[in-house]
Amino acid sequence: MILIVDDEADICSIAKEVMEENGYTAIVAKDGTEAVALFAQNQDKIRAVLCDMMMPIMDGATTIRAVKKLDPNMPVIAMSGLIEEKAQSAKTSGASALLEKPFTANTLLTTVARWVQRKS
Repeated sequence: MILIVDDEADICSIAKEVMEENGYTAIVAKDGTEAVALFAQNQDKIRAVLCDMMMPIMDGATTIRAVKKLDPNMPVIAMSGLIEEKAQSAKTSGASALLEKPFTANTLLTTVARWVQRKS
């Protein structure tokens, strides 16, 4: 199971579809607050988190820190279209990797697979 966190509905929808077409189960959160709640409820099933860095209410860095507090070993893949600006924030919050938007289905799957294997 992969938790996808993004305030852009289209990104959530496409990422969820790609993951599910390739054998993953995916759940979606529209902001960090919802993501942390879903993570807490499904922590035993989730194998990786995809998290946008720029969201209203609770940004990506805060969301990543909250997830890591619940499970320090959880792979969290930060997503951003502003790589230069968000790389340091993603790193200091504990992100395992940074995925540049826009990304291809293949890049998404390759990145997730690499981190899910490490978690298993």
